[in-house]
Order: sequence, then structure tokens, then C-alpha cells
Amino acid sequence: MIGTKCVGVIALLAIGGCTLDLSLKHRCETSSDCTTDRVCIRNVCEAAVPGPNYMFVTSQKFPPRFKPLDDADRKCNDAAMAGGLPGRFRAWLSTAEFAARERLAGARGWVRQDGSAFADTVDDLVAGKIFNPPLLDEFGHEVRSGDTDFVATGTDATGFNIPGNTCNEWANDQAGTVSYGSTEGTTVLWTNYSSSNCGAPMRIYCFGVDQNFPVAPAETVGKRAFVLNAAFVPVGGRDAADMACAKEATAAGLTGEFLALLPKDDEWAAFRFSDPSVQWVRLDGVPINAVGSDPLAGEVLVSPLNVTSKKRYLGAEAVFTGAMSPLDFPADSSCKNWTDATANAEVGTLGIVTSAWFGGMQANCASPPAHLYCLEH
Repeated sequence: MIGTKCVGVIALLAIGGCTLDLSLKHRCETSSDCTTDRVCIRNVCEAAVPGPNYMFVTSQKFPPRFKPLDDADRKCNDAAMAGGLPGRFRAWLSTAEFAARERLAGARGWVRQDGSAFADTVDDLVAGKIFNPPLLDEFGHEVRSGDTDFVATGTDATGFNIPGNTCNEWANDQAGTVSYGSTEGTTVLWTNYSSSNCGAPMRIYCFGVDQNFPVAPAETVGKRAFVLNAAFVPVGGRDAADMACAKEATAAGLTGEFLALLPKDDEWAAFRFSDPSVQWVRLDGVPINAVGSDPLAGEVLVSPLNVTSKKRYLGAEAVFTGAMSPLDFPADSSCKNWTDATANAEVGTLGIVTSAWFGGMQANCASPPAHLYCLEH
């Protein structure tokens, strides 16, 4: 039969003039066309070598009509094939019937297209233990959400459906609202940043589901940085903030001097840390800046500083900073030099790599409770 497609059947047969390809590297469109011990790589079934799954954000945007979710999965598998990524993929989308977390059941270990660890288990994923933001598409290109380019999820930080925020169960791209994530966030913000109407095309996240393979971030050598695990009460001045950082560092078994990343009077926060070539590393071993870049001078972060001294992963919570950037003066935004909990302060947002990691919001110094950035001196 002219035009008959012969993939995915393992038997020595000839049907209607179509001879099935029984070679170990027969043609395929997705990994479902291969035997269980093989995956589809660039349209050829290859041996499934044990390793992590890939996850990515799609380079293309789609109208949010994904009912049934198989349609979104097809878009993920098409994108993976275009990017040369092996395995079967499912979209990180939820409905009232199927939670996104349940769609990844049986799989473990995800890395980005560049090999950087994303998350180890589904339980870690929904607990916010995410190592690096989902910044890369299927080709390895950076996709930064900024203020307008977001990812449709309909899914909260625990991996479940957000009622009323799935574009009418992904059946309509015009009516209703949708919850979306930011590729520049990790804990909470990567999947539930905010919500919008359903009129605009959006990207989707895609997760491989074939492998069960533990992943962890590669250990990086550098100066250590963490978030104060406890909320900080701004009375007692910046010395009290330094003491809080030192106390938690000691409790965590860290040697060396740790200072709070806070300004004082007419002194920038960055002035406290004089080496611009330092690579700052979280306590889980993940660097927050690229080699040679200086986040304290306003250069972009590669991963959020959101891991506490007790290795808790925080997201969308406030952190005292006292200025819009580490190179700004505190003006009237430092709880009166960290002595008055009834005043106001500039705060950053934990779990994001945009400039909002340091500043962008004003808050009362007592409510909501805020944390501190603590850096090795």
C-alpha cells in the first residue's frame, strides 16, 4: 500500500506490500513506536541507555486548547524530536480529573537540555526542591519570561489543578483564565506565578517520563550563600542581622564569616563584599551566578538564592534588602537602618532570578515576616 507507515511493530510480517522494518534501528516518530528497551532519537529507535529524563519549555507558543491533554503531549513530543531529545514526553498541565504530578508517575530525575539538574523526584518537585529554573527550550536556548512571556500550567506548586484557572479545562482559548508559571522561577513561581486571560498563545513545560534515574546538582566550589531560615525582626541594627547570619551558619556547621546582604546609611549592600569575581554557591551546591559575572553589580542570576541554612527551598516569600539593587543607597527603605519594625523597607522575592530577587516591593518591616540573604565574607 503506497504511503503506508511501518513503525512500532516488531514481527516478521509483510502486509499489503508494506514490509515492516525489524532492524534494531527502525524508523520512528515517537518512542511509543519503539520496543520498551528503546527510545526514538531523531526518527530512529536507539537503545535506551539509563540516564535522566529531560524537561524543557517549548520554543513555540500555542493557543491554550489542549483538550484532551494528549494534544499537549503531542506538541511536547514533536518539540522534543525537533530538539533531538530522546524519550516520551508529557505536558505539565492539570485538569479537574488529572493532576500534572500524576502525569509524571513512575518517572524520576529531570535535567535541562544543557544537563543541569532540575529536580530528582516528583515528591521533590511538588515540595519545591528545584535546583535550577526551567529556562531552556528543546534546543537549549534561553527563554526568559520577563513581564509578558509565560507558561500555561493550570497547576499549583503542589502539582494539582487550580480550579477555574485552566481555560475551561483547556477547551477554550478565549474565555476564562489560566494560571501560568515563569521560566525564571523555581519553588512555587515556576508553575504558579500568576494568572491571566486565555486569549494569548502561551508556552508549555514538557517532562520526559521514560526513565527512573536519580539526579543531583554538580557540586560547585565558591563562596557560600544562604537565606536566613528564620524570619528577621529589624530591631538592633545591621549588627543584629549579621549576628543572625553568623548564628545560623554555625548551627549549619559552616566555617568562615557570614554577613547580611543589607545596606546601611550611605553604604551599599554590595560594598560589604569586595571581590566581583566570586562565584556564589547555595548550600545545595548550585551556583547562583555564572563564572566571571557579578550579581551584586546587577548582572543576571542563573539560579535563585532561595535555599536556607537548613536547606529548605523557599519561593515567593519576602527577603529584606533595603534598596532596589545591591548598588543602591537605602534612603527611607531600610526599617530606619534596621532598628524600627514599624517602618517600611524594600524587599526582594525569593525563588526568582530576575531583578526582583533583590528589590521591587515596599513592605512593612513587621508584616509579612521577611528573611535575609547571608553571604560568606
